[in-house]
Amino acid sequence: MPQVEDYDSDDYYYAEGGSKSGDMSEKYKDDIDGFESGLDGIQRSRGCTDCLCVIVFFAFLAGMGACTMYGFKNGQVNRITAPIDANNNFCGFGKMKGYPQMFITKWSAGDLVAIFKSGVCVKGCPVDKKHKFVEDKNCNSPSKGSTPCNKITKSYSTINVGDYCLPSSTDFLSANEKKGYAAVKANFLNSKAGSFFMDMYLSSRAIYISMALSIFYSVLFIYLMSWFAEVIAWCCIVLVQIGLIGMSAACFMARKLSIDEVKKT
Repeated sequence: MPQVEDYDSDDYYYAEGGSKSGDMSEKYKDDIDGFESGLDGIQRSRGCTDCLCVIVFFAFLAGMGACTMYGFKNGQVNRITAPIDANNNFCGFGKMKGYPQMFITKWSAGDLVAIFKSGVCVKGCPVDKKHKFVEDKNCNSPSKGSTPCNKITKSYSTINVGDYCLPSSTDFLSANEKKGYAAVKANFLNSKAGSFFMDMYLSSRAIYISMALSIFYSVLFIYLMSWFAEVIAWCCIVLVQIGLIGMSAACFMARKLSIDEVKKT
């Protein structure tokens, strides 16, 4: 019985130009010649391929945004860092609602606790020395432990720092008040929260520059991948392998040095 050669399950294989060698390029030579995929570079003619998934994704984003807004609006997040007066009232909440900032009246007090207990909740931080404090109008003092609003005689220009009205300059303070202010500042900077915020402040410029550069490098990498993806892929593979080999060598040397140190002891 003669052997039947099945090249591509095409009944008209030979009639359409197929050879016994099985080379399909002869059959489709006319189609292959001059063929261009048109896929070079970044493809700008794109469209949505899964509309339902897009709808679900945007619904998820909308729900997440709504939950976040609801939490910030009704969760009293600011109460976590709100100043507390001598009667343990949170400035801006409860009895002190509408008075979110705290003005310190006695920077010359003997200790840090006494300094903060002298604070009164105010509607806004004073902007000059002419500011007048009026009870239940722009100021709400606790019933005990602090100077009543109407008896606060000294005012000065302040800045709002975490809802605390701090002097914009120490020139407004006396020598004893400067010592109290310096003690408060040193205590804040030496605390974990203070050091964190100070580090963030000092490195803020570098953080902003890094964010801008990361966006630039990401876009640049996308364009480079569209032009010569294979070369970049191989470079990444080589660099990763070199890094792994280098780390392995460093770990081996560190282990060897540790063993040598142990033997010396």
